[in-house]
Amino acid sequence: MSETISEALLSRGSIYRLSAQGLTETPTHLQVLNVKTVKATNDAAATERYRVILSDGVHAMQGMLATQLNHLITSNQIVKHSVVRIDKMLCNEISGKRILIILDLVTLNPGDENCPRFGNPMMEITAPPAPLETQQHQPKQQQQYQAPQYQQQQQQQQQQQQQQYNQSVSNQQRQVPQQNRNSHQQQANPNDVAVFPIKSLSPYQNKWTIRARLISKSDIRTYNNAKGPGQLFSMTFGDDSGEIRATGFNDTVTHFYDMLVENKVYYVSKAQIKVANRNYSGGINNDYEMTLDLGTIITECNDKSAMPQILIKRVMLNQLMEYEKDHTIDLVAVVTDVQPPAEITTKAGKQLLKREIVVADESNYSCRLTLWGRQAETFQDLSADNVSSAASNPIYIFKGVRVNDFGGRSLSMPAGGTVIFNPDNREAHAVRGWWMNEGVNGGVASYSNGGAGGGGGGSGGQVAGVRGFKLISSIAEENMGHGEKPDWLSIRATISFIKSDRDMWYPACQSPDCQKKVTQTESGWRCEKCNKSFPTPKYRYIFNCKVLDHSTETWVGFFNDTAEALFGMPANDLQMIQQNEPERYKSIVDSAQWRQLNLRVRAKAEAFQDDLKVRVSVQSMEPINYAAAAIDLADAIAAYA
Repeated sequence: MSETISEALLSRGSIYRLSAQGLTETPTHLQVLNVKTVKATNDAAATERYRVILSDGVHAMQGMLATQLNHLITSNQIVKHSVVRIDKMLCNEISGKRILIILDLVTLNPGDENCPRFGNPMMEITAPPAPLETQQHQPKQQQQYQAPQYQQQQQQQQQQQQQQYNQSVSNQQRQVPQQNRNSHQQQANPNDVAVFPIKSLSPYQNKWTIRARLISKSDIRTYNNAKGPGQLFSMTFGDDSGEIRATGFNDTVTHFYDMLVENKVYYVSKAQIKVANRNYSGGINNDYEMTLDLGTIITECNDKSAMPQILIKRVMLNQLMEYEKDHTIDLVAVVTDVQPPAEITTKAGKQLLKREIVVADESNYSCRLTLWGRQAETFQDLSADNVSSAASNPIYIFKGVRVNDFGGRSLSMPAGGTVIFNPDNREAHAVRGWWMNEGVNGGVASYSNGGAGGGGGGSGGQVAGVRGFKLISSIAEENMGHGEKPDWLSIRATISFIKSDRDMWYPACQSPDCQKKVTQTESGWRCEKCNKSFPTPKYRYIFNCKVLDHSTETWVGFFNDTAEALFGMPANDLQMIQQNEPERYKSIVDSAQWRQLNLRVRAKAEAFQDDLKVRVSVQSMEPINYAAAAIDLADAIAAYA
């Protein structure tokens, strides 16, 4: 234990002022009595949080560590009886009790497991203690008098604070009805209340206000569930500390949607903070999200000196190969080409607008980027209104861009992404200078033409010495599947994995010309299309497997006819074997793996979650004629002689 760590170091009386009065003082020195892990029960992917018991040697109270401090627990810098200096904290009231939210601290004796517990702290808050030196040296009579005198001073302070608070509430009560009647009214921060950084928000706070820029706002979407039809929209707020996703449902859509304008700055308070659903977070790096209701207060900020900047974690275009498919990144780039919008039909049968653009930056690389929906519709208009000449191509910030692997690398802007025109920041000025002095003259490498490359097979992806066959890598390199019609190709590939963790078939209609899925009822299996019921279904294959060659690998879909050829039996037979002979079933599936086959496949891009994914399906298959293949290889070798 360090010689400087002693009971005298603790900030005696600070727990009383925190717990009884909510008064925060920094820096505050406290001892950690206990650490407990807290994990959200409704989201297995949520970040763990840590609850601590903190002591000033006399009293103790509960606290929560902000997630950015988790590493202090996991690295054992904070252990039982560690002494910490808290430099930034909040004190919130939950169910009548105050809890400390710790945003920043320093461990004074990291990893010291031999530090003793100081004092005999109590969780029940009584009269405030005198300083340790005063207790040790004052006569007993003076010590007994100290607490009432301290309480009298605190009561006077509380009366003054209560008067100020009552006046503040009175002012707010005069303002709130007017806000509720007219949400479009622009106001400054009411009563100049303290502004919280977005990074500090958590469900453990109930009084907070953020000052944030509206980075993006989605279209209004409709839905139907067990409660009936509804509508919703989502948005992203950002400040210097981070971002948070917010969602409004039903009446809040009517109340807030039109008043919120992208790139304007707002004060936001009285919204619900809850654990973020990662399936809909749009790549936002925040453990929490915000839900608006009719009690939420949103007013525009007109103080130009208080405008927060947008937090950008920029990636240069020449670094895209370092990021895996579906990773989200931020870009600052110049737009060098804009294609007309095109309408596609999604798998669900809905019409969706998309637009292809090309972006470049000072890393001397360019890349194709796909915009969707409203962003695809309005992008060309934004450019035309603001660009006076071809040499002054617009600069944009693209936040939340998804990385794809088509053509080596390509990019897609999902619905939750953000497009900001001509930003005024250092990165944008750097891109502008590079484009005007160098980039506009050409010589920019492109992923689409192989500049960033990926191992190809030469001759347009053709398999060397194998007439009529392509490498699997040619699907991405030649941008197959993105035309109006599907692309067809033959590949010589090995089945490396069959996805058999779920049924590889579905129950289908028994009618000869119908392949629709049937549902089980009390009277049998019913087909809604044929309006008939059957005692048993006819099972039909549908599953995915992974195939590979020396260039790369890809997922392909097998359907009934090709799957029957693969397994040598209809789906009804394999389903029966699965039910009655599981070991034999496993052996049959395993024997189909690591077979090399000639496959005729179909490649077609389909829209999925505002992104295009190329689906490859097997249309026919045949075993390899090794004698003919050997002759092909011999001819190829002779051609190189």
